[in-house]
Parts: sequence; structure tokens; C-alpha cells
Amino acid sequence: MGEKKKQTRKKSETLEAIGHPNVASKKAIRKRQKKRTVHRKTNTKRKTIAKNNVNQLTKAVKQKRKRRPKQKKQVKKILFQLGISLLLTAGLVYLISLFTFTIQQMEGYMMAPTVADGEILFVNKRRAIRRFDLVLIKDEGDSSLSVRRVIGLPTERLFYKNDELFVNDIYQVERFLEKKLYESHQMGMILTPDFTLSQVIGETVIPKEEYFVMGDNRTYAQDSRDYGTVKKTQIIGVIKMRLFPFHKLSGL
Repeated sequence: MGEKKKQTRKKSETLEAIGHPNVASKKAIRKRQKKRTVHRKTNTKRKTIAKNNVNQLTKAVKQKRKRRPKQKKQVKKILFQLGISLLLTAGLVYLISLFTFTIQQMEGYMMAPTVADGEILFVNKRRAIRRFDLVLIKDEGDSSLSVRRVIGLPTERLFYKNDELFVNDIYQVERFLEKKLYESHQMGMILTPDFTLSQVIGETVIPKEEYFVMGDNRTYAQDSRDYGTVKKTQIIGVIKMRLFPFHKLSGL
């Protein structure tokens, strides 16, 4: 039997060597079968990879869907906490403002050119009142608000003569009016007409706890020359800063 197999193999090798058609066709068949096997394995491998990818994507989508409700809850919780924080902050600022400061919009041109109509001002409620401070005043009659400059303090005497302010007979420089004074004098005009306290309020000195106020727009402003001194209780606070417009943000 062993010799038969050897003879058969040798015969096949001889036929293959001389290019016998039967042997060549068998060889081609084996090659094709081998290619098909490799191709089948490759396809199977690709299908397995694709299936794994699909499974991974499906799993990721499911996990993402599971996370969405949790994320929504977290977002709602954060927004709620933020809203509470903002409300508490706003309430705290409001309470502080009741006692320390307020914001006021200028109305009218009584303080031009220092403060223009529509400008936003910061008012300090706790600052001591000094000469030449800008103050926010509440009218006793109708509770309307106005801005004026403090010229005279309680128990002082004052008068104007030739566009010059004298307090207790001492000349006071009004630097905030320098430009307006120069322009008026160039035209041969007086910016602030002469007057004495007794002429405008019927008193020789400013009463205690009261202030003499004037507008910087001396020609057109209504002030203590028209309605008398203002009580300390009428003064809401001292204006320390212009907040708006932003390009004019500055102290006053």
C-alpha cells in the first residue's frame, strides 16, 4: 500500500511537471477553494466587527438616554439655586440701599453743564454734607426730587457781589463755575446777580439744620433764591458719582 501511494504521488508530480490538464485543473480548484475560504473568513470577521460596532453604538445611545433625565434634573437644580442666589443678592442690595445709597436720574437742565438731563447719578445717603456738595433733595410739597449744589451751611451768612460769593465775609472760589464765569464776562454779562440772604429768605443767617442751595445753571435754575433754604431732613444724600453715560463716568 505504501508503495502504491508513492507511485501515485510520483505519477501526479510527473503529470504536473509535463502540464497535464487534469492535474492543472485540480490545482486551480484548490486555489479557488482556498481563496473562497479566506474570503469567507474575512467577511465573517468584518461582519463580527460591524456587529460589535453597532452593539457599542446602541449601548452608548441607551446610556446617553439614561443620562438625559439626570442631566435635566441637575440643570434644573442649578438654575433653581442660581435663581435663589440672585433673589437673595437683590434683596440684600435693596436693604443696604435703603440706608446707604440710591441711584437717581437727573431731570432737567438746572445743573447744566455739570450734570445733564438724563444722566444717572450715585447718591450716598450717609455722607456728611459739605459746602459745594451736589445733593438730592425731596420737595416737602409734592415729594418730587431735584439736584442742587450746597452753597451755604447752617448758621452762616452769605451774599453775592459782582459774581463773587462771600460766606461770613470771606470770599469763596467756585471752581465749578470758572468756564461759565469766563464766558459771561467775555460777553459783558453777570452770571449770578447780586443778592443778600435777607433779600431772598428774610433772614441774616441760614437757620439751624437748613441749607442754602443753588443750581449751576445760574441764569435759569430755581433754587433757594426762589423757594428759600431746604431742611436737612429734605436732603436724601450727597451725589458722589456719575454712573451713566459710561464715557462720562466720574466723581462729582
